[in-house]
Amino acid sequence: FLFTFSLIMGFVNNVHCYTVISNVLLEILYTSVITICNIPHSSGDDIYSPTEYIHFQKRDEVIDFFEKRRLAGSQKADLVLKGYRSCFYKEQATLPEGRRRPFIVLEGDDRIRRREVAQQLSKYLGASLLTQPPCCMRPQSNMYGRGTSERNAFYFLSLYATAYNVKHMLAMNISIVLDG
Repeated sequence: FLFTFSLIMGFVNNVHCYTVISNVLLEILYTSVITICNIPHSSGDDIYSPTEYIHFQKRDEVIDFFEKRRLAGSQKADLVLKGYRSCFYKEQATLPEGRRRPFIVLEGDDRIRRREVAQQLSKYLGASLLTQPPCCMRPQSNMYGRGTSERNAFYFLSLYATAYNVKHMLAMNISIVLDG
């Protein structure tokens, strides 16, 4: 993890490489959300059964997943959908052509160290620090137990809200460090 941090810090002075990294990470976020979400969130000692895991391919599928539960009377599903919809506070932004500010995503198993590195990196770069799930969905993040389809669906849906926030900030020419 610290190796990754020093590697990123090494690119800070090389603007071209830094822009390439941010463009690649942005492209991964927009085109590979499905790949990221198909990996169950694990605490390391949980055992997942493939028969219990639901595969989502589109945002509409996960919204339908929660919508069916909401219509069946699930208050939790209703809260997730309300939280998700509250994340979209204005029209979708258009990314500027050419060079953009950096967008860096930090991942790792050690949440505390990852958060510390993200805070220090954002401070060093003068970047905005975003977290996953975004603030608009964070109150619902602990409603479902580890390894459940609902929890995986929640994190899948929250990536779309995060992508929306990232796109708006990049459109405003703001550097971003994403923790999570």
